[in-house]
Amino acid sequence: MGKRWDSGQLVIPGPIEDTEGIKRLAPTPDAVQTIVRSVPLGRMGTKQDVANLVLFLASPWAAYISHSRAFRSAGRQLVLIDASGHGESSKPHD
Repeated sequence: MGKRWDSGQLVIPGPIEDTEGIKRLAPTPDAVQTIVRSVPLGRMGTKQDVANLVLFLASPWAAYISHSRAFRSAGRQLVLIDASGHGESSKPHD
C-alpha cells in the first residue's frame, strides 16, 4: 500500500457470461457465438474468474501492486497500467 495506506485497483473484464452487459450486447445465441469465437480461450469469462482476480489483488500476494488497472480479456490483451498512466501491453501475435 502507498504511504497513506491507499491502494487503488481497477479490474476491467472482457466478456463475462450471465451478466446484464452480455445480455444486452449479445441478445441472441448467434451474437453470443460471435463473441465466444473472438476470445482466444474459446469461452467467455465467468463471475468466478473476476472474483479470483479481485481476491488476488486484495491478498498479501499482491502487496507490491498499487494503483493498477488490469484489463482481462481471456488472452486477447493484458494491460497493466501504473498510477502515472504508464504501462505495458501484451497482445498475442496474429
